[in-house]
Amino acid sequence: MREFVIAGGGIAGLAAAIALARVEKPATVMERAQAFEEVGAGLQVGPNAVRAIRRLGVWERLEPLLVRPRDVVIRHGVSGDVLSRVPLDAGFVARFGDPYFVVHRADLLAALLDECLETPGLELKTGHEVSDFEIDGGTIHTSLADGGREDCRVLIGADGVRSRVRKRLLNDGPPRYAGHAIHRALIK
Repeated sequence: MREFVIAGGGIAGLAAAIALARVEKPATVMERAQAFEEVGAGLQVGPNAVRAIRRLGVWERLEPLLVRPRDVVIRHGVSGDVLSRVPLDAGFVARFGDPYFVVHRADLLAALLDECLETPGLELKTGHEVSDFEIDGGTIHTSLADGGREDCRVLIGADGVRSRVRKRLLNDGPPRYAGHAIHRALIK
C-alpha cells in the first residue's frame, strides 16, 4: 500500500510531491494525461511563491526563466484609465522580503517535473486518472479510470478546478462564475 497518492500532476500535484519528499514521505502522482504538460498563460509569482519555490529546491532551475516587471498596472477594462499602479522596486522587496516575478506556466511545471524526476521516493504515473475512492478504516481505495486500483493512506486532490476528489468529498457543485473577468497583458 502506498503512503500518499496525489491525484493530478499539474503544478499543485508536483509541488505537493516534492514537499512530501523533503520530509521523507514517499508519494505517487497519478496524472490523467499521457504526459506532464501545462497549458495556459503566465503566472504571477509573488514574494510568498518565491519563498515556496526556493524551499522546494527549484529556484535555480526556474530563476533564469523568470521575468521581473517594473510595475503592476491595473487599468479600467473599457476606458483604459489607470486605476492603480504598484511599483515593484527595492521598496517592494524591502516590504515583502522577496521580489515579484512572472513566468510561463509550462516553465514552472517543467522545473517541478525535473525536480521530481531527480527526487528519490517519488513515483510519477501518466495515463492514470483517479476517478473515485472509498475510505475503509485507515485505507483509501482509489479507483482509476482504466479499471485499475491503488490503495493508500492519504489521497491528495490536486486534480484541477473540476476535481473529482473535491466533488466526492464536498459535492459543492461546479465552479461558479463570479461575474467578474480579468485579462492580463505583458507590454514591453
